[in-house]
Amino acid sequence: MALGPLTSVVAGVITGRFVTGDTAPGLTVPGLAWMGVAVTVLAVGGPWLGVPGHVADTVLLAPGYQLFMAANNMTVLESVPGSRRGTAAGVLGSARNIGLVTGSAALGSVFVRIAGATDSGTAFTVTYGAVGAVLLVAVLACAATLHRSRCATTSVNR
Repeated sequence: MALGPLTSVVAGVITGRFVTGDTAPGLTVPGLAWMGVAVTVLAVGGPWLGVPGHVADTVLLAPGYQLFMAANNMTVLESVPGSRRGTAAGVLGSARNIGLVTGSAALGSVFVRIAGATDSGTAFTVTYGAVGAVLLVAVLACAATLHRSRCATTSVNR
């Protein structure tokens, strides 16, 4: 199970080199899409692939997560004045940790509720299917926001 975090460390360094002020907004959606694909593969293949499949999927998920994190952090922190970036980084990190803890608790309750009614394989699939659905909504929301901002910038520049 350490392969996922190890892949995340390596991918974080690599994706951090690709993300610059110019590329960050455009890499947020691909990072979310990558995570959505990985979670969907985890949901669909999890019960049939067993532990090796789960490990492979966490390795697949890590680069997308790191790409999203680097691009999102760069985009958010670039919009903050330099004298406030330390505070903004702290708030961003705290918000992300609160979201991780809250999401883990919520998905744990989904898994327990479904596992009580069916086998654990079905509960696993439904839990990761829920994560995939939330990621899909996030990808669509980010894509729509980027599209609107590009359209507004294009119409102003004309």
